[in-house]
Amino acid sequence: MKKLIIYITFMYPNKEKFFEILTMLDKCQADVVEIGIPAENPYLDGDIVKHTYEEVLKNKITIEEIKETLQTIKEKFSFKSVVMTYDEGIKKYSLLTNIEDCCDGLLCSDRSLKREEFSKIIQVYNESIESTEMNNMIEANDVFCYVMSGIGKTGSMDKIPNDYIKTIKRLRNITDLPIYVGFGVKGSEDVIKICSNGADGVIIGSHFLKVYNEGGIDNAEKYVKEIKNALASV
Repeated sequence: MKKLIIYITFMYPNKEKFFEILTMLDKCQADVVEIGIPAENPYLDGDIVKHTYEEVLKNKITIEEIKETLQTIKEKFSFKSVVMTYDEGIKKYSLLTNIEDCCDGLLCSDRSLKREEFSKIIQVYNESIESTEMNNMIEANDVFCYVMSGIGKTGSMDKIPNDYIKTIKRLRNITDLPIYVGFGVKGSEDVIKICSNGADGVIIGSHFLKVYNEGGIDNAEKYVKEIKNALASV
């Protein structure tokens, strides 16, 4: 069964609605929820994710709040929860030393983490990575491999490029970890295409947030169910 990973920014749009979204994702059997810890300069993300960061940062979140919330999520829901942030967020909230027991993995968008820094690392791959670097990255990779469909910002692609196909093949030669593709994934056609080209699942962030922002929780639930059905058909 192909897997669905949904991205949602920490405490967006507020605590009550954030947990409402998580409850819906659990009900719809999302396999993994990627929780974004905001950064002031999320330069790899498009306008949709940037907006969520700006809204959350207005409330001045703390590491204590992050830890407590992640622990609650781990205890309450059946999906795996992984944390995504930038090096800025890692340093600001001392995440490497504070959340290891509260989540199932950590992904840093703008640098490759090392084994001695954290025990459950998720690395991000694209077609530009040299073989030696990819081998070094995979040695510190746990949980799953995050493959970018192509180089660009989240939410910025009109259609899915084919660059990820070669990246998947390269990774298959050096690891048995699941490989999930993100960046630009929107509808059922994208999902079926990506999984038919060798991915173990998809990661959807910007488009999920767009659907939620435009239609609320009911529309978001309908969307997630459609994507799950598409994954079941591959």
